Order: sequence, then C-alpha cells, then structure tokens
Amino acid sequence: MKPLLALAGAVLLSGCAHQPQAAVQPEGVFKLVETDDLITYFSAKSVTLYDNNPHLRQFYLINNYKAPAFIEELKQTISSSRATRVINCERDEVTDIERVYFSEPFAMGAEVTKKTEKAQWRAFPRQSVIGDLRGLVCGVDGGVLGAPAVKK
Repeated sequence: MKPLLALAGAVLLSGCAHQPQAAVQPEGVFKLVETDDLITYFSAKSVTLYDNNPHLRQFYLINNYKAPAFIEELKQTISSSRATRVINCERDEVTDIERVYFSEPFAMGAEVTKKTEKAQWRAFPRQSVIGDLRGLVCGVDGGVLGAPAVKK
C-alpha cells in the first residue's frame, strides 16, 4: 500500500510541476479590462508630464496576452506589450506614441520589438475606461510629477 501512495504522490507532484506559474502583478499596476485574448493594466507609477506641458499626461497601458505568440523571424515569444499613451487634459483627447513588445508578462523580460506610432489625437467619451483614466491622471498636479517627460 505504501508504494502505491508514494507513486500517487509522485504523479500528483509531477503534474503540478508542469503547470506554468502565474506572473506576479507588479506594485502600482491595476487591472482595467479583460477580454478573451488579453488583460489590460494601467501603470500608475508611469504617469508623467509629456514634453513638459502641464496639460499633457503620459502613461503606460500594459497588455498581457493570454496566448503568447512565437514570432518565427525574431525567434522569440511575445507575452505582453506596453503602450505609451498621452492624454490632453484640456481637450479630452488621447494619442498613442509607441508600443513595445516583451518576452514576459507585465512588460518585463526581453524587449522583443518596438513599434513607433504616428501620433494622431482622437477624442474619447468621459463615460469610458479612458475617460476614467483621464480623471485620474489629469487630477495629478504637474508639479509633483517627478519622472522625466518623454520628448516628441
């Protein structure tokens, strides 16, 4: 009976050993939206002035992909991306600056590739996720944002 229990324990332990570990959510990162394909997070620690303009706020949105993709030509897997967004607090507009793809969840690990966006302002409704973020990031006094701003 003891060999049977030992075998059952070994099978159970080996089955658990092959389960992928869930990524630990970093401090200051908050879940916004979940779809069938990805989970989008807001990085509160990333909020800065953009181009030293007190009406513009830059921040990161992080996408963790539920099914990481292997990019054959790069010979790497993409597990997440980090989008740099800028909100105009005066006109309720938003634009994308760049998207960086990473090998690990939460925009960690190796930087796999980068895509620079052509900044084009677009309006957004206040009654939306980005509208809620606008209230949050535009409520931060520009004078207390200590991180360096990205230049255009």
